[in-house]
This record gives sequence, C-alpha cells and structure tokens, in this order.
Amino acid sequence: MVQPNTPKKKGESVFDYMNREFLHGLMDRYTNLAVNVFDWEGTPFPRVYPERILFDEGLATVFIPEGTDTPVCATVAQESIAKNWYGEPVSWRAIPVAGNAFSNQKLTPDNAVLIRNSDTYTPTRPYVEALARQMVNVEMTMRMNVNAQKFPFMFESTDGNKVLQQKNDFMALMECTPVFFKTDFSDVPFKVLNNNVPVITADLCALYTEYDARILEYIGVNNLPIEKKERLLTDEVTVNQEELSLAVKGRLEQRRIACDAMNDILGMDCSVRLSGESVRAVVEEPDGGEPDDGTGVDE
Repeated sequence: MVQPNTPKKKGESVFDYMNREFLHGLMDRYTNLAVNVFDWEGTPFPRVYPERILFDEGLATVFIPEGTDTPVCATVAQESIAKNWYGEPVSWRAIPVAGNAFSNQKLTPDNAVLIRNSDTYTPTRPYVEALARQMVNVEMTMRMNVNAQKFPFMFESTDGNKVLQQKNDFMALMECTPVFFKTDFSDVPFKVLNNNVPVITADLCALYTEYDARILEYIGVNNLPIEKKERLLTDEVTVNQEELSLAVKGRLEQRRIACDAMNDILGMDCSVRLSGESVRAVVEEPDGGEPDDGTGVDE
C-alpha cells in the first residue's frame, strides 16, 4: 500500500527526500488508477479491497470465517499454499487483519475462493514501481538540466581549505541569490568555467511520457495520445488496442471466474465489470459490436 508523505529522515539528503516523495506521489496515482479499473458489486467488503490486495500480492481469497456468516476478503499466506500436480492450489490459509484470528482456518476450493490478478497470479505493483523509479530518475535529470541552464557554470577550486564557502556560494547562486566579494578578486577561492550543458528537456519529457504510457497500458488504461494516433498507421493502432484488450480481458476473466465461484460456494450474489470508459472502449466484442462492460449482459 502506498505510504503517506513522510518527514525527511535523519541524515537523508534533500535530493533523496525529493526522490522518495516523488515516487510516493507516482505510486499513489497509479495505485488509485489500477484499483478502479474493475468495479465489484454485491460484495460485503469494500469494492476496491480485493483490487488493493491483487495489486500488491497478485492473489486474494474470499471465505466465511468460522463462527460467522459473512464472507470476508483477505490476503493469502503464500507460504501456506499447497498445490497439486498441475500447480493449482488445493489448500491455503489467510493472513488475519487486526482483531481477526482466522489464520489457522484451513481453506480449500470447497469452502473458499481464490481471486487471481492474472493467469500467472502476478501482482501489479512490482512492474509499476520499477517503471515509476525510472520516471523519478528522468524527473530528477530534468531538474538538473533545467538548473544547468539557470546557472550554466561550474567552479574550479583554487583553495581546498574553503570548500564549505565554495559550496555555500554555489548554492546561493543556484537559488538566484547575489554573492558579493571584495573588490580584490585575487582572494576569490575558485574559478568559474562554462559547463556547456545542452538543453535535453524535450527528449527527457518524451521518455517520461513513454514510461507513463507503459504503466497505464500495463494496468489496463487506454492512454495512446490523439496526436500519436494520428502519426501511427491504422494497423499499428489496432495492434496496440488488441494488446490492451487481451490484457484487460484476461484479468477480467479471472475476476469473473472468482465471482461465479463465490456465488456458488459462498452463497453470494456478486459481479464484476469494467469501470473505466477508457478501458471499456477498447474491450470490444469480436464482431466489432458494442464494448463489453464486463457484465456479460447486452444493454
């Protein structure tokens, strides 16, 4: 789960603190998008709760705790999973939340249901976070490039005993604060050199946008910019849409299977559907008909 903004850690540099906070902001954005791609209905638990577990763990379980009559959704204790010859789980246990002690309850396909994030039980977070870290790196590089244009110089020190003064002078200049020296410039402890750094922010912005598009595609959000669509051939656009459609349909199918099992085994009356118009627009019927909203019911 994404952590809220935290204060600067002891000994942490401003640069590292900015990187950490920027990563938190990105992960908060993508997590909120990912957990709202699918809309659960008719469940006794919050509609985004299973999606939060699937985002982090790739596998969730729904069952009725002993001594109660209300189904709950919980994280699966991965080390407890026993599998058959084909790698399918035949028993498992749930990780209890605070105030609920059901960790010893043995769960099987007869009294519980597993919800898979995908055919391979793969959580969404690792891939998203890996690309988000690359975006942080690009963002910081852009800041450095902009600062290099704001102050396109570097210092050559002539006095190793005045490093702190040189650092303070440099930081003051970076913040557009005037620095005054004595009239006799022979005592200035450094020389100023031009760094000749080229402006590459446009290229970095394009790379940042590419990472963003890859994450949105992965979590199932149609994100191809209109201007880029206009530059692509019709076949290329179709391929992009088909890849997104297959990815979303595969994840939707796993959730549908889980809903059917919950209704049959646990006596629930739940369903799941695609919630985003940007997603539904590309998950079309094979005959090119109306977009499939995930309910399986024609309007």
